[in-house]
Amino acid sequence: MAPLTYRLRFKGVILGNFTASEIAEKLRANEISLVHAVEQRGRWLTVRQFQQDTAEAFLTPPNQGGLLGRLAGKSSPPPPPSGSPPPPPGSTLVADSIESRVRQGYLWSGLSFLLPVAVGLPIWLLRDPLHIPTTAFKILLVIGTLLGATYSAWRTIQSAHSLQGEGLDDVGRSMQQLGIALAGASVCFWIFLVFINF
Repeated sequence: MAPLTYRLRFKGVILGNFTASEIAEKLRANEISLVHAVEQRGRWLTVRQFQQDTAEAFLTPPNQGGLLGRLAGKSSPPPPPSGSPPPPPGSTLVADSIESRVRQGYLWSGLSFLLPVAVGLPIWLLRDPLHIPTTAFKILLVIGTLLGATYSAWRTIQSAHSLQGEGLDDVGRSMQQLGIALAGASVCFWIFLVFINF
């Protein structure tokens, strides 16, 4: 009997059929991460969830679909184990929410350079109509820069903590460090520009 094979998915790309041992080997070789998704019994799980369910999957005998199904070489997928939750409504991929949170966290860290501009632009536009003195203008721009970069870092840290709750501590830690580093660099860059130009 041929070993069971599974498909891998990451960022919408589906890779060919792999056995559970090949998936474990790819994980050990850092070719895939715990954020990758594995198709098991018609639903997608993260590699971490797949590792937890693999032993149970091999213990469940496949449903052959009766004599006619065995003769035709067709078999229906085995039912999910009794303890496993169904996929969320409106989603065919359990790992989609984790992938989404990873993307969202890195997006927020990248926005740390744009949010200070978004906060500072209204201040810039109101400078002449409100006759804001130069010192007050600089202070307002610095406060806007701090608010924009801090908000971006805070949202990145939130995403990182939600990933750490899913068992993806290494991904969450690196995301958190990147978010804080980019926010700090953004603050230094924009404050430097404010004091050089005004």
